[in-house]
Amino acid sequence: VTPEKAYYYSTGFTGSLDLTWTEDDGSITFSYKQDQQPSTYGELRTVNTVSLSGRYNYTQRLQLFSSIRYSRSKSDNITTNKISRDFWMYTLYGRYRLTDDFSTMLQYSHIRYNNKVADDIHNSNAVFLQLIYEIPISLQ
Repeated sequence: VTPEKAYYYSTGFTGSLDLTWTEDDGSITFSYKQDQQPSTYGELRTVNTVSLSGRYNYTQRLQLFSSIRYSRSKSDNITTNKISRDFWMYTLYGRYRLTDDFSTMLQYSHIRYNNKVADDIHNSNAVFLQLIYEIPISLQ
């Protein structure tokens, strides 16, 4: 006996919209994106992402950045068509320029992932300290 094969075809919209407001000392960006991706179950899923981020130049040497992002994926299965995953991410960092070429950055990120299919929620936190050296290159 040969197992039956089920084929499922779907179409969907993909695209993004970014709106940015810029001032001399910073900017705010709102973004919306819709994407189509294959799921681990073999069907198409629609992923919608909304984010809001801001950058502020506190001084010439100190820059602050913050963003919050929410993603929701929905299975494109004809019988269920349910939201299968939620994803939240919050990031905050400060970058301080010690010299023209050398700076340091301290970053905090929090992620909350909710897999509704498996009824599983995960939270994670991360703190990074980066040392950044920019190599000056002169092309003349």
